[in-house]
Amino acid sequence: MEIMDLPLQEAQPEAIAEENETAATENDFSIPEPAAIPDEGEISGVETAPASENGESAVPDVTIKVKFNKQERTYTAEEAAPLVEMGLKWESFRPQYEKLRYLASINEKSVGELIDGLIEESDSRLYSRIMEKTGGDEAEAARIFEKEKKELEKRLEQLAQREVESERQTMLEEKEEIEQRLANEFLLLAEEFSGRFNSFADVPEAVVDCAVNENISLFDAYLRYQHREAKKVEAERVRQMELSARSAGSLSDSGFPPGYELDEFEQAFYKALQ
Repeated sequence: MEIMDLPLQEAQPEAIAEENETAATENDFSIPEPAAIPDEGEISGVETAPASENGESAVPDVTIKVKFNKQERTYTAEEAAPLVEMGLKWESFRPQYEKLRYLASINEKSVGELIDGLIEESDSRLYSRIMEKTGGDEAEAARIFEKEKKELEKRLEQLAQREVESERQTMLEEKEEIEQRLANEFLLLAEEFSGRFNSFADVPEAVVDCAVNENISLFDAYLRYQHREAKKVEAERVRQMELSARSAGSLSDSGFPPGYELDEFEQAFYKALQ
């Protein structure tokens, strides 16, 4: 059994008959990416492009409007993804930023001015130590200072790369953990619904989405899916009954005596007159 990538976006559940026909060929799964809103931005609306004119079904293009710095910008879902990731990182840094704001306010400075001042002070102390080591040789001190600065920048870049790699490794481990969990839960699902699921591809995408996004078992997600589909079927049955009742009511006003049964041609004729 091969567990495919989990879905990036939650698909809307289709009717049961369509789901059974297409599940085996359309389950292309991928782990959902983290989602958040960039700092100081406001999502003003989400729009979807209309369906194609030829009537063929297609996945609509999603555009997101965001207000940032008093300007409204529009992004596709693909363009918005890295901005969302930056928003998540900013949220994790916000507590430290508030501390910087506190220190800056004490010194009657902005956060940017505070940071620039700290960097200048650090560079000044570094240059002073180098001057002492070189015996006051300014040319040699300047050369060593530039070398030290480049080494610091290189270490900073390496640190950032390690952090990115660590995040990727964490995401990979989480993905493997979810896939293993779903594989184990699929065995229980297939056992409880004998003959219904021959492979993981038989599980509707909506069920997998629910299990991952809601962090519940595949079995529970499928029970929820069945309940939703049963409600839709029942709603359709009630709608059809109401339509039949209205149709029967209109025919009863045709002037025929009670109990008189119209043949198919007569029924069609009187419906056309309504």
